Amino acid sequence: MNVYHFFQCGNISRLFSFIWSQVLWRVVKKSEATSLAAIHATLLAILVTVLSAYFLYVFTKVQELDKRALLEAEKINDVRPVQSRFGRVTQEETFDREKLVKELGDIMLGIDHDLIPKNPDGRAEKALGIMAVITQQYPFPVKIFKTKEGRFAVRGEPEPILFGDLEAVRNWVNTMEKVGSLMGTWRLNIRCLPILLEEFSKSDRVKKINEKLQESVLFRLKNEDGSSYFSSEFFEPINTYHAFFNRLHSAMTIMKSTKYYIQQADVFRTRYPSKAILLSGFLMVALSFIFGVIAPFLCQSVRSVFVFMPFLFYGLVYTYFIIQTISALY
Repeated sequence: MNVYHFFQCGNISRLFSFIWSQVLWRVVKKSEATSLAAIHATLLAILVTVLSAYFLYVFTKVQELDKRALLEAEKINDVRPVQSRFGRVTQEETFDREKLVKELGDIMLGIDHDLIPKNPDGRAEKALGIMAVITQQYPFPVKIFKTKEGRFAVRGEPEPILFGDLEAVRNWVNTMEKVGSLMGTWRLNIRCLPILLEEFSKSDRVKKINEKLQESVLFRLKNEDGSSYFSSEFFEPINTYHAFFNRLHSAMTIMKSTKYYIQQADVFRTRYPSKAILLSGFLMVALSFIFGVIAPFLCQSVRSVFVFMPFLFYGLVYTYFIIQTISALY
């Protein structure tokens, strides 16, 4: 008998009828059912323990990495702002961070346009002002800010950045990456701006301003540790340049390690089951326990479909772990 003749003769319906009546819907004796119930109870206990341990591990790992990202990001509050006596940035453009980053990059690359002074000293002062302003506002600790009335204001000490949650950390990382683009420009044209600043340092304007400041009472201000309030970067343009890129390098190092922890946490989040899977799993455990463990002890006889139903649940869990393992590898 060929396969076509087998299906035409209605044998398929008789096959299903046989499977249903003799396998799935047959009455299982109480002794056999209680034996299977004991097996199901053991398997369910092991399975629930393993699943709980897995979910707890993933959840704990995500929480740990999130906390590491928050702690790493908070290190930015240890980066001090750049001090500079020289600068040519208007209050209107002070808080336009993207514009300032672009202008500084253009100065470093020697690009001319209407927003950048034409004379070398003007370009140098513009660059010094931008360096100071960038490190005195977000994504660095905030020293300069706008009041509610829209006025420009300066704090005596920078206000630390407070990261309330991981979303705030993600936003900070994205912003710092944009500012960090200056590092790439710096590597491309390492000598252009330093030469400009060295020439500016020799100008009469710089010498007169420094002499006048050193004669004033402000020059005598001291920090709590006794050191001078004004560091060398405040007086020397070339030191301002080095201080800026040292601060930027420190900030980028913090940002990269913070980003690493966030990415690791996101990887573990993909391994955590969705709410739908968790709800389905809980329902399957409950049904398996009711029909596979409780029913055989309470009922005189049970249908085989209910007694063997937990094995379907075991198969689904096993398949889920295979899929998760393959996805983790690839």
